[in-house]
Amino acid sequence: MKSVSNEFKQAAVAPVKVVGGTITVFDSGSESASYTENDMLQSISFESYGELFGSVATTVTVKLLGTNYDLIGKTIGIRYSLVVENGIESIDYGTFTVTEQPESKNKESTTIKAVSQMMNLQNTPYSTIEGFPITVEDMAQEIANRFSLTLSDMSNLPNYDY
Repeated sequence: MKSVSNEFKQAAVAPVKVVGGTITVFDSGSESASYTENDMLQSISFESYGELFGSVATTVTVKLLGTNYDLIGKTIGIRYSLVVENGIESIDYGTFTVTEQPESKNKESTTIKAVSQMMNLQNTPYSTIEGFPITVEDMAQEIANRFSLTLSDMSNLPNYDY
């Protein structure tokens, strides 16, 4: 769950707001490029899928100025920013993998589509995890390791050590 200040919440529902964003491209785990609304970033839109009280998988569409990008398969991080009374406040919107990159030569722009790590997990078979039968905690840790995720304390899950 993302936590933000009351100022951020008020700015988010205001009829008129100033928004911004940052797209950070990671190549082999390290930052290789960054795009903001002040340079190449034109727009960001999100679409989420999921069940009530379940996991939410998100796809994102990002429009960038220019056509000289090589982002397919790369990981991007997205930060969403709002101007609040005391400056700018931003939140980390997550990590995504770029799946499409159509270019518009006429408009001199590129639209990238990316999926969240939850969407990647949804499409991955888990039967290859070694050591079955294993505990819920061990299985969750194995999945987290495979996708470079960090788990919180698992001891509050029912049957975590079964």
